[in-house]
Amino acid sequence: MPGKKPNRIAPGDLLKSDVLRDVTRLALEPITIDTPLMYYLDDGSHFERVAHWEVRTKIKIVRSPPVQRELAALGASVPSFFELEKVLRKVSSPGLDNAVHDELVRHDFSAEYTRRTLTSVGLKEPSEILSAEFAARFEPPEDQLKNLNEATLEFLLEERKSAIVSFQNDIASRKTDIETWNRHRSSWNSRTFDYLTTMQRPLLAVSEQLLKLFRKELDALTAEQRRRATAAQ
Repeated sequence: MPGKKPNRIAPGDLLKSDVLRDVTRLALEPITIDTPLMYYLDDGSHFERVAHWEVRTKIKIVRSPPVQRELAALGASVPSFFELEKVLRKVSSPGLDNAVHDELVRHDFSAEYTRRTLTSVGLKEPSEILSAEFAARFEPPEDQLKNLNEATLEFLLEERKSAIVSFQNDIASRKTDIETWNRHRSSWNSRTFDYLTTMQRPLLAVSEQLLKLFRKELDALTAEQRRRATAAQ
């Protein structure tokens, strides 16, 4: 794109370039499916992803006057909450622990983070994940499976596989966080680390149960795929 640096080129520049070509149709294969389409922000949760809200709120906490005063007293400066946690692990400062914990509480961080996370998967309370009604969403009836067209079946198989990988990663991340907080917990950081651990444990249980449900649904879809392959022989 003449006159423009590579990192400044945007999709809209396709129409202005004599060199760039839109190859979308070469990369994508159109299919017709039986289920309603759902786009990235159509899950009814928020117009902001949980991770975006989390980072934005944690930056506010890092930059808050009480936390900054305690960091200044330690001669420390951190750009992120991740780096702030590192300071809490290494430096004996009950004052910093109190400041961070109080800012988390002031932002109602645990309740809001939990609410947003649960809403993104269609839940209001963590306990709902164990209800028969919720589990039924992942148990497609046999006649429904048989009536899926081939494109829909293939689409659902790939979508569920992707969801399984996503929740495997989510579980690993939450476990790592909890283990790290427990390993580095001490009298000078216990308020902050206990707060975060208490917040994450029920969400870890939700993710573990969702992984089981997605695997169960994938098994049903895979069985239908095998049934069709056998019938076609």
